[in-house]
Amino acid sequence: MSVFPLHLGFMLAACVAMVAAMSVARFCKARAWWLKVHRALNLASVTFLAIGLAMAVALVGTEGTHAVGFPHRLLGFLSIAIGLAMVALGFSIFRLKGRGADVIAGRKRLHRWLGRVEIVLIITTTVAGFVTAGWIGY
Repeated sequence: MSVFPLHLGFMLAACVAMVAAMSVARFCKARAWWLKVHRALNLASVTFLAIGLAMAVALVGTEGTHAVGFPHRLLGFLSIAIGLAMVALGFSIFRLKGRGADVIAGRKRLHRWLGRVEIVLIITTTVAGFVTAGWIGY
């Protein structure tokens, strides 16, 4: 049995959770619950990315690799690395109590920009995966 459907499912779930987390942060800040939901969705997204990565490793171990998949693997690695960095950065913002407002504002700004980059990167990685699977021609 191929683990490809599991890889696809977890990575698509990660993409959806990340877009939802960004949407909550962008459009629901007036609500009292937005931060808890934003955190939960981002943690779910990174968890799905990690499980999807494990499925990708299993997939490569059973089916091998080919040259056409290199862009997808590279983009996937960057997506996971930036996703982990973004979540760590987001949690670190709350550990800065007592520091200057400019330090906190700088971290928030970096967190927002990394989130934007991550959304574009994860969608690009998904499209590259579809190309690798042969579902989209180029």
